[in-house]
Amino acid sequence: MTEQQIQKNSITMLEKEYKAYVVKVQVASRSGIHDTLQCIYGSFYSIEYKTPKSKTNISRLQMYNFIAVEEAGGHPFVSWSKEMTRQFVEDCLSAKIPNYLEYLLDKYDTDKQRLEIRELYNKVKRSS
Repeated sequence: MTEQQIQKNSITMLEKEYKAYVVKVQVASRSGIHDTLQCIYGSFYSIEYKTPKSKTNISRLQMYNFIAVEEAGGHPFVSWSKEMTRQFVEDCLSAKIPNYLEYLLDKYDTDKQRLEIRELYNKVKRSS
């Protein structure tokens, strides 16, 4: 499945199941803006979509925006399936996510992938 198909399936699910207001970002005035921006039950969500093969391919600017959304009180995420997106929203709605980075790292398969994402997060966090 392509990134665009994952994104389309997730958007359809969010609009149908959560009556979400979803904006698919085509062109932004800033680089690294996540693929979709959502309002779900009054809360802001920012989701970057990847394929299972490209899930660690997060740019420095995408991570910067992950951190910025997190620090502003929103819900940032990187998803590579409709089911992951649904579970993320459910966990946010039930307040099960005390730390977005740790939640995201738990979704990766290997320690190497988790380390790569954690190092990027820390590098961007220190420089911002």
